[in-house]
Parts: sequence; structure tokens; C-alpha cells
Amino acid sequence: RERPLHPVAMPLAMDMRVLLQSSYVNLIERLKVVKAAWILAESNRDFSDVPDWFDQSGTKEQIYQRLLEGLNAFDSAGIPKPKYLSRVVQLFNFNFDDCMSRFGLSWELAQHKVQESKGGRSVDPVVIILTMEMVSKQDLATIIERLRVVKAAWILAEGNRDFSDFPDWFDQNGGKKQIYNRLLKGLTAFSSAGIPRPEGLSEVVQTHEFDFEECMWNFGLSWERAMATVWAVRGAAWKRSKAKRRLIQGDCAHGAAKPLAMESWVDS
Repeated sequence: RERPLHPVAMPLAMDMRVLLQSSYVNLIERLKVVKAAWILAESNRDFSDVPDWFDQSGTKEQIYQRLLEGLNAFDSAGIPKPKYLSRVVQLFNFNFDDCMSRFGLSWELAQHKVQESKGGRSVDPVVIILTMEMVSKQDLATIIERLRVVKAAWILAEGNRDFSDFPDWFDQNGGKKQIYNRLLKGLTAFSSAGIPRPEGLSEVVQTHEFDFEECMWNFGLSWERAMATVWAVRGAAWKRSKAKRRLIQGDCAHGAAKPLAMESWVDS
């Protein structure tokens, strides 16, 4: 007879190999699996006060410690823990999507359940990982690159085709604090605008080990393609407007002011 995995009989300890080989985002994804299992457990209905170990901010060591704390918390809270969850969520070759699928979990469904239990509308919350203290230690160019990833995701989202007026958070001018606030504003703007935000974008764009090219590649984004999309949409709109003016007024007289160059329209 197989011995069940029991958090009291088998207390979990931090495995330094998992800690060292896992990226910051990977550790957060491991914690998110445990959080989803806790939230979606059949008997768990009260989310007025979530446990301390739900917190996804801090160092890798702190995230991993909360992961273990969460795995050990099910029995004492009377919440059924999926069989083998403790083992699978600590595998070296852990994959977030595969793990969620194996246990029949869904991060989106878990978020929806929390919002419904609070009597609120289902939203796409953003967990603050990148703090202002951390931002102050980074160069301005890196913070702008983080914002550019979010802007590219917004521009290239399927169905988002109107670029006549960009959101104010697109502005890349100003100091670190201003750019940082626009980054967070952009991440929270997708849901209310009805624009799909790539899953995991919020966490990845806030990581300590952020790399612009790698982040863009992970989400299938391209800054050049985003700019080309803007040029194409705005160019087509300008041509339609110009054709309409010609029908009404005729061609402009020789020597009249020329329209603004396309490059000048593109947000930096």
C-alpha cells in the first residue's frame, strides 16, 4: 500500500538545488500552483483574509520559504491538498502549465473565484513585485525597457487596432518614479480596456533579472513589429483623411505646408 504524502509526517525543507537552479519567475510560478490549489479546494470559500504565504514579493529565498509554508498549511487549515502536489511542485524540471494541467488547476479560475467570493467583479490583478526601492537602484534605460515590453504587448494584442490616441502611461519621458508608475498603470490597464494581457507578463516584466530581448522573445513580441503596426494603422488613417480633404477642398496649393512625417508620429 502506497504511503500518502503527509506534510506533518514528511516536513518539507528547503532544497538548495531547487533554489539555485530556479529563476525568480519560476519560483513564483511554483508558489502560484500551491495558491491555486488552496483557492480552488472544494471546501475553501472564505478569501476575506488570505494567508501570509500568498505574498509573491521578496527574494528567491523568501518565495521558496513561502512555497514550503503553503504546502505545509493545508492539513492544519482542513483543506485537501492534491496528492503528490508537494513532490511535483518541487521538481527540478518544473513547468507551470504542465503542473497546473496535471492537477486540474487554473490560475485565471482561482483569481475569478477570489473576486466572486468578495462580491466583486472579476479582474486581472497585478501583484507588485518590483518595488520603488528596487527601481531606484536600476538605470533609467532598463525601467524604460520594462515599460516598452508592456507597450508592445498592448499594441500587438489581437483586436487592438485604434492608435489615434495612446494611453497616458505610454509616455517614456520623466524620472524613474514616473516611468515605474506608468509601468504599473499599464499592467493594470489591460483588463478594463478589454485587451488580453499575456499570461505571466506582469511577473516577468518585474523580475530582478529582467532582460529586454529575452522578455520580448518569451512573449512573442517585437518592438519593431509594434512600431510597424502603429505606422501602418496611422498611415492608413492619414491617407483616408487626406483623400477626404481632397474631395472636399481639392489639392493643396503649391508651397503649402507638408504633413508631419510618419516617424514623428511614432511614440518613442
